[in-house]
Amino acid sequence: MKRQIVHPFIAYWFILTAIACGGDRDFEYPDMRTELAEMRTDKEGNAQTLITDRGQEWTICNEKKIDGLVPDSLYRVLARYAQAGEGTSTATVYSVARTVSAIPIPRAHFKAVPTDPVKFQSMWMSDRYLNVSVVVQVKDLPHVYSFVQDSITMQVGGCRSLYLTLLHDRNNDVEGYGRTVYLSVPLWIYKLKAGDRVIFSLNTYKEGKISRTFDFPQPTL
Repeated sequence: MKRQIVHPFIAYWFILTAIACGGDRDFEYPDMRTELAEMRTDKEGNAQTLITDRGQEWTICNEKKIDGLVPDSLYRVLARYAQAGEGTSTATVYSVARTVSAIPIPRAHFKAVPTDPVKFQSMWMSDRYLNVSVVVQVKDLPHVYSFVQDSITMQVGGCRSLYLTLLHDRNNDVEGYGRTVYLSVPLWIYKLKAGDRVIFSLNTYKEGKISRTFDFPQPTL
């Protein structure tokens, strides 16, 4: 299974037409769930399953194909979906947005790291990802996002501290209106162990550079 990571750092939106499983189009509008998840594709490039950060796996039953997906790949997405039937593990997906989920790049690979400011909203960790929600002022031009691996240091007792920074290049875009951007650092590449720590930094409008520290593992959601 290939792991498809959003690169070069721009999130893409895909919209699915809501179609009930089994072809029944006369159904009550169900209770929606909106959350970050992993979306796996089958050998034909169709969205096949959603795996939530709680470990629940849903089989996607939509009849519509999402364009632009690579076969046998894993995507990090913000999904809006609903259980397709009571007591089932199938889901109808109404919309998905691929998040920014690039593999962190060591700082030594950069001559300079752009850190244009953002409005910080929230940050939380799951077993496989560090998730960040920010608001970015945009208008016409695409912004570039990535994660910079500043360093990995060894602490007393053999535990590691992973230092990361958000790269944000607004590409001289005019600050017109606020857009919420979701980012997920793929922590699974580091094979973190109990006692390891992740420190994530980003540049904000009001407070300048801020950092948040997370101990691994985090409590189960």
